Amino acid sequence: MMKFALTIALFVPHMVFSQQESSVTLQARLASERVPLNGTVKLTVEARWLAKSGDFTIDSIDEPKLTNLQLVETATSNQVLKENQTLVTRRIYEYTLQGETYGMAYIDEMRLHYSDSVGQSHILEAPRLSLQVVDPIAGPMSNDSLPIAVAGLLALLGAVAAILWSNDRKKNRKQVAAESEAQQTLEQQFTSRLRQEVDVHAGNLSEQYQNIAQLLRGYLHQSMAIETRVATTEELLQQLHSQQIEMSKITSVQEILQACDVQKFSGGSGDPSQLNRLFSLFETLLQEPIQAKNNAEQS
Repeated sequence: MMKFALTIALFVPHMVFSQQESSVTLQARLASERVPLNGTVKLTVEARWLAKSGDFTIDSIDEPKLTNLQLVETATSNQVLKENQTLVTRRIYEYTLQGETYGMAYIDEMRLHYSDSVGQSHILEAPRLSLQVVDPIAGPMSNDSLPIAVAGLLALLGAVAAILWSNDRKKNRKQVAAESEAQQTLEQQFTSRLRQEVDVHAGNLSEQYQNIAQLLRGYLHQSMAIETRVATTEELLQQLHSQQIEMSKITSVQEILQACDVQKFSGGSGDPSQLNRLFSLFETLLQEPIQAKNNAEQS
């Protein structure tokens, strides 16, 4: 029977818990012990093992069971590092969480499932974590700005009477806009979002990389029913291959996601020329079905 050793460590202000079995370790940590009601906190779960051994296969990780928290976003990545002349593989799961009400919040034990070289299944478990949901962060407002706010409120109340007559007209416009959006194809919708949410000339290039990655994962999930929430880039590419997607499309997806992974974990500022290329690759992926539809309608 394989023995288990449990190690618990506390770092202020962060909380880190880990469990180790043989050469595989599991660690869970919170970025903070407190989260504002209108803010988010990041939970990071990390599995590590010797990269050269090939004795372990990570199967899955259970979704976090939350109390007084809701899951906002997830991300998964792989890294291979050299530590003391030894190659170590890291599987990193990142969860962005948001509090629901004031008070204590809890994350139940995280369970990682993996198999050894003889196919025997094992489970590693990181202990329960807790944090406190506190008052929301108030927006800055000085005493000097209070009269301005009051005047703005009075002006708003006065304007309500003047615009009530146009409610029906606005409703009609919204209905037309909604019908127009409903008639758009998925590719047209994501093309609009790409051009609105990604700015290749922005100063925060690293954020633009992540916007492209999230949009691409969302498009693949909706267009091909591919599970992208906790899938690594490698796992996502395997799903594309299994659906016999055109190799040119798989190559474009691979270049985009791998470039975004490298930028995210390297901590660099980003390359404007590379970002332009990723934008063009994604836009081309979206435009090809649109052009094919237009050609079919014209013929």
